[in-house]
Amino acid sequence: MLFRLRNSLEYALQRPGISVMRDENDVYFGDWRATNTAQVQAAISQVAGRLIYLKKVVETSNSLNGPDVPIDKIQIAQLIALLESTLSALKAPFVERQQTAGVIGYIKKLGKRVLDKKAENAVSNAIDQAVDAGADLLDKLADAPGVSDLGGIIT
Repeated sequence: MLFRLRNSLEYALQRPGISVMRDENDVYFGDWRATNTAQVQAAISQVAGRLIYLKKVVETSNSLNGPDVPIDKIQIAQLIALLESTLSALKAPFVERQQTAGVIGYIKKLGKRVLDKKAENAVSNAIDQAVDAGADLLDKLADAPGVSDLGGIIT
């Protein structure tokens, strides 16, 4: 999410007509969905719990800390950073649906890789639970009200 905002700011600075200096509206295009409904909040809470659990399992897993690991140390660090940034992004009043789907898709791909390499069941189960909770969140976000330009709500 932070990279998207940074990229939008860099894009705006390079093009006339798009402002980051408050003389015109800033533009943050995407499929931004409100997170203020009870259903979305419940789904976010479920995803957050699953992501926190997944982070703990990854950090303490014996099968991910040994010499013959299914994913390397850089991928583990990237996963933990992704989980932490996703947890932060889910606290926002609007969530970008496609980006959230990308995170869930990445975790799902990683889960297949971990499963193929026969990692601990706890890791596979935690990934599956996070993916299932993420799919539920995406369903709820599809029904949530949204905006195509987050910059339009900033005053």
